[in-house]
This record gives sequence, C-alpha cells and structure tokens, in this order.
Amino acid sequence: MTVAISSEKTAGLKILFVDDDLTALEELNDIVDLEGWNSVSASCVETALDMLEADLDIQIVVTDVHFIDPAGKSANGIQFVSRAQARFPDRPISYLVLSGDPDAVNSSVQVGAFNFLSKPFFAEDLIDAIKSAAASGGGERENASEIYKLVRNAGSKNDQFGDVEINSRSSRTGNR
Repeated sequence: MTVAISSEKTAGLKILFVDDDLTALEELNDIVDLEGWNSVSASCVETALDMLEADLDIQIVVTDVHFIDPAGKSANGIQFVSRAQARFPDRPISYLVLSGDPDAVNSSVQVGAFNFLSKPFFAEDLIDAIKSAAASGGGERENASEIYKLVRNAGSKNDQFGDVEINSRSSRTGNR
C-alpha cells in the first residue's frame, strides 16, 4: 500500500534515526535519501536526545527498541520515546518504533509512538509510515487506539537489506 501524501507535507522533512547498528543506520538513511528527505543518525539515546534539543527541524524520529549504547549500557527505544516526549512536550515530533519483538507494539502505543514496524519490513512500508507521520504533524498521542489497530496487523516480510531485513517493492527504493 502506498500512502498518498502531498509533497508539501514531506518537502524539507528531517528524520532522526536511532539505532546501535551502524549498518542499519546507513541503510535507513539511504532509503530516505532516495525520497529526497534529510536525515541524521544517533547510535545511543543520550546522543539522540542532544540532537533533538539542538536541531529544532527534526520532525520524525525512527528508533529501534533494543540496543546497547557505546558505554555498554542496555538502552530501550520505548524509554527513549517516553524521555523525549517528557523533555520536549511542546514539539510536534512523531515517533516510529522498529522491532523484531511483537511484544513491543503495546509499549509503543502506550508511550504515544505514531507507528510500529515489525522487522523485517519493506522499504516502502517505512516510506509510507514516514509520510503518514509527516501528515499527522505529531498529533498522534490522541489517536493511540487507532494506531494500535493499524500496528496489530503488521506482518513480517522476507529478503535481506544489510542487517535490516527489508523488501523492496518499488523501483524508487531500488532492488537490493
């Protein structure tokens, strides 16, 4: 399914990716670069929070659920979303959560994440989720029950795209 969102909503879009897997970060950045969007990356929660504070142009955050920060501490993307929302309550930021753990869906919705993508996922699914998040303008906290219905139906896909398993269903994301 392709989401039809006007290019006005996505023009100049800036996305922050948070993941400890540097290969995954590169690949996620490549996907959004093909769409003409801007992206920045952080490999740990503290860096991501600092980037959100410093860069007011970030509109969407895509975070993994489980990762280890450079100091060796276990980090949780759900806790990161909660901390970021508490720290920046007036910023219209949409949060997308990525995980291979289906149990993370409920936690994602509870903290107000806009969407949850099960790993592996199609590149087009990420693009559609980002377009939908851009259209929401960060107003998803009020829509948690509707989001749960959407993410409950998330399915797993095949093919390998580096360390992040992604299927490519359209020519714009390339045949990887």
